[in-house]
Formats: sequence, C-alpha cells, structure tokens
Amino acid sequence: KFLRLDNNQLSGDVPQSLSLLNKLQTLDLSYNSLTGPLPSSLGNLSSLIILNIHGNPIGGPLPSFIGSLDQLLVLDLGSCDLNGSIASSTFASLPQLQVLVLSNNHLSGSIPSSLGQLQGMTNSDHGSSVQAIEEHVNYITDDLDITFKGENATYHHVELLADLDLSNNQLDGPIPPELGNLTQLLSLDLSRNKLDGEIPSALGKLVKLESLDLSQNGLEGEIPQSFN
Repeated sequence: KFLRLDNNQLSGDVPQSLSLLNKLQTLDLSYNSLTGPLPSSLGNLSSLIILNIHGNPIGGPLPSFIGSLDQLLVLDLGSCDLNGSIASSTFASLPQLQVLVLSNNHLSGSIPSSLGQLQGMTNSDHGSSVQAIEEHVNYITDDLDITFKGENATYHHVELLADLDLSNNQLDGPIPPELGNLTQLLSLDLSRNKLDGEIPSALGKLVKLESLDLSQNGLEGEIPQSFN
C-alpha cells in the first residue's frame, strides 16, 4: 500500500510494472532523475491517494491518466519539465484532491476555470478526504515532503492541507474568478507566470488563506476591496 523511493539517485524510465501494485495508496518517487513519459498504465492504480513525482525530468504534457485516479488527495508534479496546457477536463474527476502542485514546469495557455470546482478544496469539513484516509490507510507516511507555500516542507497531517501551486510556468490570460470557490485553500501560488487583467474580487472569499502569491505577472488595475 505504501512505496516511497524519494531522495535517491534513481534514473531511467518509471517501470510499467508499478501498475501491477493495484492496492498501492502512496507512491513517492520525488527528487530522483527518473525520465518519462510516465507510463499510462499508472492509471490502473485506482486506490492511489498520494502521487508525488516532484523533481524528476519527466517532460512531456500532463499525463492523461491522472483523471483515472479518482481517490487522489495529493498530486505533486512540480519541477518535472512538463509542457503543454492544463486541459479543463484533467482534474474534473478528482473530487477529493486537496493538494495540487504543478510549479516549476513549462505549462502554457490559460488556467482552466474548472479548477474552481475541485471539491476537496471547497468542502468545509474535508469529509470525503478524511474518510478516504481512514478507510484506506492507517498512516500516510512518517514524514510526507510536499511543496507548500513555495517551499519544500514536511507534514504529518496532509488531510488538513489545501494547496494550489501553479507558480513558475508560462500560463497566460486572466485569473479565473472561479478560483474564489476554493474556500478551504491555505495557499494559492500563481506567481512567475504571464497572467494579465485584474485580480478577481472573488479571491476575497478565500478567508482561510495563509499565503497568496500573485507576484511577477502582468496584472493591472486596483487591489480588490474584498481583500480588506
């Protein structure tokens, strides 16, 4: 149920044989030198709650199999040299997702408004996510390392987090006001992109935010009164 190989010097392709571990709930391959693309057969890991590939030169577009992992609570694909756009349907079938890290890649195009429908970031009690953890794992990991508030950090109770990090890509266009629906977010990082237009006043609804980073974009206009 639990496979952690992070922070090694592993290289080569991610083996397709991992898809045979059909009871796997945590897969952490972060901070290695694994190359891609990730095998589409990983979409068969229907019990995955945590998938962390951070810091590997995977390359290519966002893996299409992500939409099959409907139990995901944490997805960290930061610093993986990914390119292409974020398809509006990629995360639509992930109702429990609470941590989404796509930072430090080469993603382009607009931020899909459908990200504002991620139920795991809107549900006030995170009931489905906490239930998933209790049913499927007695523990997640002794020390789960994920990117939060722009820094690598260690957390023991990831079910209490809600984080959206799209920083340091090539995303353009306006910030979707629908992101204001993600009322459980503790951290929202859209910095170092090519976003333009005004800051949506709807972001003022994110009352639990501890960190909001919109720096190094092309935003204009006034700071919304809803931020008061």
